[in-house]
Amino acid sequence: MSEFILRIRTSGPALQNCPTAEIGRILRRLADDLDQHRFAGAWPRPLHDSDGTRVGQAEFVFSPSEA
Repeated sequence: MSEFILRIRTSGPALQNCPTAEIGRILRRLADDLDQHRFAGAWPRPLHDSDGTRVGQAEFVFSPSEA
């Protein structure tokens, strides 16, 4: 079993005027990255706002299988 955890801090300047639009942009970029590269690459995956500031991460957390 696993969980997909997404964290985005909304306190930065790029998220002040219209946070929903910036969060949408961040999520679309993450979705495009997952579509293109599947699950290859580093996890947790850092998330950046339009200013290039790291604002969060996406990660998989795997739990041991139950017997």
